[in-house]
Amino acid sequence: MFAGLSGLAPDLAQALGFMVLGAGICFGVTLAPMLMKGGVLLFVSSGDPRAQAKFGRGKKEWELRQGICTR
Repeated sequence: MFAGLSGLAPDLAQALGFMVLGAGICFGVTLAPMLMKGGVLLFVSSGDPRAQAKFGRGKKEWELRQGICTR
């Protein structure tokens, strides 16, 4: 849609793109706390030796509650 519109009115296409991006950010920021009320952060594995030394080779889970990460 924006590619077709950019040939006709590039400034309008850019303005609409910024409006859609702004609306997406607004909805994301608004909905994120509601969607993340309860969750689990799961560290599966990494090929990075520094990450393996810090977190180990096995799976580790952290429960997320109200924006706080607890072990």
